[in-house]
Amino acid sequence: PERQRLAGSIQESAAQLTSLIETMLDISAIESGELSITPTPACVRDILERCVSDARVASEAKKLDFEVNIDDSCDTPVLIEPKRFAQVVCKLLDNAIKFTPQGRISLDASIAHGEGTEHIEIRISDTGIGIKPEEHKLIFNSFHQTQNNLTREFGGSGLGLAFAMHITRAMNGDISVDSTPGEGSTFTLTIDAKPAPMHKAEPSQASKPAEPTVSLTNARILIVDDSKDNRVLLQHYFKSTDAQTDFALDGQQAIERIRKGIQDQTPFDLVLMDMQMPVLDGYASTQQLRAMGIDVPIVALTAHALEGDREQCLAAGCNEYLTKPVSRASLFKICELMLGHTADQPRQAA
Repeated sequence: PERQRLAGSIQESAAQLTSLIETMLDISAIESGELSITPTPACVRDILERCVSDARVASEAKKLDFEVNIDDSCDTPVLIEPKRFAQVVCKLLDNAIKFTPQGRISLDASIAHGEGTEHIEIRISDTGIGIKPEEHKLIFNSFHQTQNNLTREFGGSGLGLAFAMHITRAMNGDISVDSTPGEGSTFTLTIDAKPAPMHKAEPSQASKPAEPTVSLTNARILIVDDSKDNRVLLQHYFKSTDAQTDFALDGQQAIERIRKGIQDQTPFDLVLMDMQMPVLDGYASTQQLRAMGIDVPIVALTAHALEGDREQCLAAGCNEYLTKPVSRASLFKICELMLGHTADQPRQAA
């Protein structure tokens, strides 16, 4: 147990460090003018719903109420950089959750349709610790940390809001804040975008591939990961489907559960396998399963993204490979591929 706890802490710290480095590189690229923003037709509602879905995991862990109001105007496709827009919204949601010990957070979104301009407005509010008036403008500076003792308590690098502001301004937008210490804050994101050309917007092709609707009726999926956070996230992704999920904390447990499923005539249809685990890692357990003649589809989930890592996973017997952190869209796309069906063709029970 102690080994697993330490391994989980190391993995979490590594993920945080990777995120910090990526944020610093992005800010550096923006400041040097090297980061290009390429607007494409996208549905704002789809992007927001993905951000909200991911944020709910953290809000539920803190037992915060989460209110979401997305106006119908957000269904109209606009020209925007989907990835960067999502990054900004996710940063603001993360910030709200991080600095709200109890109470609620909310997201309100709408688009005002103008003459050749779509005025996007996203308001993210919380009942958190709040920000002093003299700090309102400073919080968007890189590495600025307000109320140092509270920042140490709640964590953070001081880069999140600076990153969000840099990206927003690169997209012809702005972020404002209204906050009262002890009562909470409201961050308002505004972006002026152009309407998407009609021939590209029908039928919202920009948004559909990012969030495929997958029917996993009766599919049994084994999630193998020693990190509780990763297991919770993957389980949350599958909540919107009809899949049945089970868990194993290491490769040895995975082998035992897969063999038991076969013996009980309730075999797993898909295995999501972390490759770095205590007791028995994903490489060794996959090799053992293949040596036993068990051909269940196995998807490697790993934080490794170096040259040759994919080949190593496939050589061990995995059918596919995804790098962490994995998005819902990427996960569902692989599930659809591995299970050999689409939303219109539900897979039959094994």
